[in-house]
Amino acid sequence: MGVNGKGTADDPYTIKDASELPEVIEEGDVYALTDDITLESGQYIKDIKGTLDGKGHTITLTDTYLADKVEGTIENLGVTNLLKLHYLMNQEVWQILFQVQL
Repeated sequence: MGVNGKGTADDPYTIKDASELPEVIEEGDVYALTDDITLESGQYIKDIKGTLDGKGHTITLTDTYLADKVEGTIENLGVTNLLKLHYLMNQEVWQILFQVQL
């Protein structure tokens, strides 16, 4: 991971792409986004005990939720989810891809 910073409020660990998003944010640690990111299929945070500061950026989820467990703080973060709906019409499957702003 190429995360910079010291993990403090004054010098948070910075996240510029999905590969730098940790699986666990430990209590006392502060992570901050520097850009909008899109998570990979199946990618999510297992536990947020510290702080995830979006700094006004957005995380786009592909097929799962953002975090399994949140005991800490998520702030200044936009979350967008890509959902796929399947409709059966006249024996044909129509697939509609759209974004939902959470």
